[in-house]
Amino acid sequence: MTTHILDVAERMAERIGVIAEGRLIAEGNLAELRRQAGMGDRSLEDVFLELVAGAEPAPVL
Repeated sequence: MTTHILDVAERMAERIGVIAEGRLIAEGNLAELRRQAGMGDRSLEDVFLELVAGAEPAPVL
C-alpha cells in the first residue's frame, strides 16, 4: 500500500518506508522509526517531519 496520508499509514501499516527526494531514508515499524528519529511516543507525522528534516539532500546530477 502507498499513501501520503500518514494517519492512515500509522493505523494500518506494519512496516513503513520514508522517502525523501526520491531516496529511502528510513524503514521499519513505527516504534523503530520513533527510535531512529529520537521521538518517544509521537505521531508518525511528527516522526516523518523529523526524519526528513535530518535527511541528507540528494546529489544534484
